[in-house]
Amino acid sequence: MPRMGETMEEGKLLAWLVEPGQPFKRGDPLLEVETDKTVVEFPALGDGILVDALVELGVMVDVGAPIAQIDVGDGPDWTGGDDDEAEEEKEVEATKVTDNAESEVVLALTETAPVKRMDGEKVRATPLARRAARKAEIELGRIVGTGRRGRIEHRDVIAATRLTPIGLQSGHGIAWLEKGLVSGTPIVLLHGFAADHSAWSGLQSQLARAGHRTFAVDLPAHGAAASQTSVSAELCDPLIRMVENTIGWKPIHIVAHSMGAIAAVKLAMARPTASITLIAPVGVGPTIDANFLHELSNPRSVETVARTLDRMTHGPNGLSDAAHEAIFKTLKEGRLSGLARSLAGASGQGADIRKELADLAKEVPVSMLLGHRDQIVRWSEALDISPLINIHHFANVGHMPHWEALPEVLAIIERKFQT
Repeated sequence: MPRMGETMEEGKLLAWLVEPGQPFKRGDPLLEVETDKTVVEFPALGDGILVDALVELGVMVDVGAPIAQIDVGDGPDWTGGDDDEAEEEKEVEATKVTDNAESEVVLALTETAPVKRMDGEKVRATPLARRAARKAEIELGRIVGTGRRGRIEHRDVIAATRLTPIGLQSGHGIAWLEKGLVSGTPIVLLHGFAADHSAWSGLQSQLARAGHRTFAVDLPAHGAAASQTSVSAELCDPLIRMVENTIGWKPIHIVAHSMGAIAAVKLAMARPTASITLIAPVGVGPTIDANFLHELSNPRSVETVARTLDRMTHGPNGLSDAAHEAIFKTLKEGRLSGLARSLAGASGQGADIRKELADLAKEVPVSMLLGHRDQIVRWSEALDISPLINIHHFANVGHMPHWEALPEVLAIIERKFQT
């Protein structure tokens, strides 16, 4: 769509003045466009043949958006529009801000909630910004525009698409992997017993790709976490400090698996929380497979690890021999022995989070995802829970719904951001 005035942002295509397949010369009338001021007949800026019209008549189109395929033959390509190229050059120059100014833009986006627009309100963005957003696979609706009348500029896309720090970070005695957009909704992912941040690899990548800011944590005594603990109740202490320092006081969404539910509850009670999703949680029933915990806390061989981990899923868990060897190398250090005893005693589970969950469910949305083939905890025992908690059942899934039914789990979590 050509620009026909300095303030023109979009136009309505009224008519093509040539037919598909018809050649035309420079200066021939090519199309009629209605702007907010008048109806304009736009001439061809060069020779060519109209191959195909890409936009239906009567539709509003943003300036710079493709409206037709034109064959220019061996001649110069005039179809991009000189005005757009000049504007893009200005935008690129404007994007080259100083480090301090750029940091201010990123900070502003980080502290800003996703853009709220009226139903049917059009997202206004420059052509260069649209192309940059398409390349980064980011919805324009998630970006805060700093241009005239809220228009999204190229610099806004650059700031919003800046990925969070690459690589595993550490502090406060724990470690975490951050993925996604600095302006995205913060989501904290808490793993289960004997796991680490990599257990969330598939789900974290999907959430980050959707524009959220995700933190997959290595809890104490797990993965790259430096701190140790032999008591499940102490899992959350360094986590609270980490969240406060990295996210601030902005409400977070918490997704936790198995043992991570204990830390999730304490985290939610300590700071603003938008939602809680617990996957195959411990602490909501008396029964737990103590042998599973003890075999992983002090494995005798790689084969022991492989055989024990096979019980996590109803079908194949997809872990390779190399993965089993790496897990065995980590677990044989014996860091989890005390924690295993804390989670599973002679009388069953050592943690009970039902009362705290019931209290939290009065304030924030709480969901539980239960696999009916779970061999580690009994899904049926989790039904004795507050009626305010939403329960999602997975008939042919074991202890790892986020592995075995990733699309469904992702859809359940995404709904939290639509309410």
